[in-house]
Amino acid sequence: MASVLEEFSSFRILLALCCVYLILRIARFGSRENHLPPGPPTYPIVGNAHLAVDKDLYKRFDSTSILFPVQSSNGKRFKDWSEQYGAVFSLKIGKGTMIVLNSRRAVYDLIDKRSAIYSSRPEDEQFHMALKGENIANMDADAGWRAQRKTTARFFAPAKLDGKLAKISEAEVTALMHDLLVNPEDFSKHVDKATASFSSIALFGQRAKAHDDFWATGAYEAMEAVNAALSPGTYLPTEQFPIFKWIPKQWLASTKRAQEGYAIPTRIWTRAREHVEARRNHGDKRESLMDDLLEDESIKLDPALQGTKLANFVGALMQAAAETSALTMRTSIMFLATHPSVQEKAQEELDALCGVGRVPTFADFPNLPYINCIMKEGLRIRPV
Repeated sequence: MASVLEEFSSFRILLALCCVYLILRIARFGSRENHLPPGPPTYPIVGNAHLAVDKDLYKRFDSTSILFPVQSSNGKRFKDWSEQYGAVFSLKIGKGTMIVLNSRRAVYDLIDKRSAIYSSRPEDEQFHMALKGENIANMDADAGWRAQRKTTARFFAPAKLDGKLAKISEAEVTALMHDLLVNPEDFSKHVDKATASFSSIALFGQRAKAHDDFWATGAYEAMEAVNAALSPGTYLPTEQFPIFKWIPKQWLASTKRAQEGYAIPTRIWTRAREHVEARRNHGDKRESLMDDLLEDESIKLDPALQGTKLANFVGALMQAAAETSALTMRTSIMFLATHPSVQEKAQEELDALCGVGRVPTFADFPNLPYINCIMKEGLRIRPV
């Protein structure tokens, strides 16, 4: 009897120790490890997730802007944290960690000089389902990514951007100005068509002729599917809170969105590749990235561009080129419309250089410092 009591007592002690250990582990979950940069105080389990769950967190409202002053006390959280904790600080999201860099020096030291360490992508199951490692923006820095990056850098070399591609851009801008004059109410559609058309000419050798043209809508339809699948807050943070992995994927609407995030762009860009192949089979060969890649026999043996990878590689470049350019244009239009004095100064600078006989070209850009500042301020105050 005494032996049984002793065993029961030992079991209770062991159970109590296990409970204490479990409670301590739970209490430590979400806390900031000692080796991390400083940051806001954490709460058990959630860490700083309660601070980061904010759809406006990325926005930067800045009342110090010289060109476009915006008075607001919202959206300054990252800036405030940087002033309090330094140019490099950390946020804990469950067991995950977010490192925020808020100085050019920090970005250069970590992302540029030590890119071999810090250029990989975080583990995220939703990203894997939606992109399947076929979108250059989210690929790890492996041999396939290096091959695609080398191809991209060579095609978009500065000499080419200032040469043949600049002429394409100037032609599309001229068409955009005509569309804006004829039908200003549809300015947003005009911007979409212009940026998509430039991108599709450069990448697929095809011009978007109308707003509903495949070459005008494809990039935005693809990006809509990707954004729906990957926007923060639209799927469970399983990497940060592993308990969510116990939920069957078929129960989650985010799983369907992830599948569409891969299927829709792949369908679009496979169709684009097939169109270029059909054109080339009829003897119509043009200067574009897809034409160059299909001309290169070594591509057929390159595992980085096998199957759907080639179409998704060029398609991802078009998604990035078209949408980022369109959003940047809209930012400039919005701020110029709401700050007419800036618009007037820009017009004066243009008139002084170009008069009324011509429109500016890329060659004029160094002689347009005020417009140069407007473009840079738009990129800074509302970074895409």
